[in-house]
Amino acid sequence: MRHLLAASLLSLCVASLPAQATEPSQASIERLLVVAQAQKNNAAVLEQVKGMLQPMFEQALGTRAMTADQREQAQGFMQEFSRKMVPILEEELAWGRLKDMTAQIYAQSFNQEEINGLIAFYESPAGRAFVEKMPVVMQKSMIAMQQRMGPLLQRITQAVNETAQEFKARQAVAVKP
Repeated sequence: MRHLLAASLLSLCVASLPAQATEPSQASIERLLVVAQAQKNNAAVLEQVKGMLQPMFEQALGTRAMTADQREQAQGFMQEFSRKMVPILEEELAWGRLKDMTAQIYAQSFNQEEINGLIAFYESPAGRAFVEKMPVVMQKSMIAMQQRMGPLLQRITQAVNETAQEFKARQAVAVKP
């Protein structure tokens, strides 16, 4: 009877312990990366980043205020910049370089049950639609953010300039005897 009572208490104690989340297997993470089309999405991001080079370069140079000749020269510099930058981007953002890092981040962030749920989602019709439409969503988001950044940077610059002027004015007043 005491053994039965001890066994019952032990079972009760073990059952009341919080369930330990199991680490996801490497195979399940690999499966998730495949069904989520992580490699395809990585390639799409790389293309979007490459596509942003010229607008960023034009904005940095202020090509809209340039003469036609100056814009043509700027275009030549942009092409030279792209010839240098694109191979760097392709090397640094290559899926072969990012895959292990991504898998490690997933392994640290999700347990096996969550990975299984994500795989089930990405294999579902809604998950497949999500994967197919996400590159367009990301592209539209990046364009919208670029459009927001111009006015935001102007406001930040204005606030910095106003604050700097106010600081200088207070410093000038404080220095006067």
